[in-house]
Amino acid sequence: MLSRVRVRQMALLASLCAGICQAGDQQIERFVVVQGTASPTEAVVTDEQDQRITLGRSEGNSIVFSASTVSRQHATIVCARHRCVIEDVGTEGKGSKNGTSINGKALSPRQPFALRKDDVISLGPDAQIVAK
Repeated sequence: MLSRVRVRQMALLASLCAGICQAGDQQIERFVVVQGTASPTEAVVTDEQDQRITLGRSEGNSIVFSASTVSRQHATIVCARHRCVIEDVGTEGKGSKNGTSINGKALSPRQPFALRKDDVISLGPDAQIVAK
């Protein structure tokens, strides 16, 4: 589980992404499940500061996947003013067993990555979400 300090650090990184990403067209409005069985099938990004969206197999995540290749706590997305950062967290802070990738490129565990609109997030081989 991410500490409150870690969530704030990720939110700060998301805010700083605004300077890197082009304004307007890179603002993420929602995340939509495009592969795998999950409930709910999308998460809406709000205007609130430090919005946290958790992805995994355990009940209590923002989006719960049924695939056994998705870790109980697989990844966390933190958004600030529609700028979002993802981190592969897994259980025990070591990263997920089957990994997280963005547009086919594997993320390093516990290393935040700034998301852009239309990025495809893969949670192992059986689950995908798209930033819209």
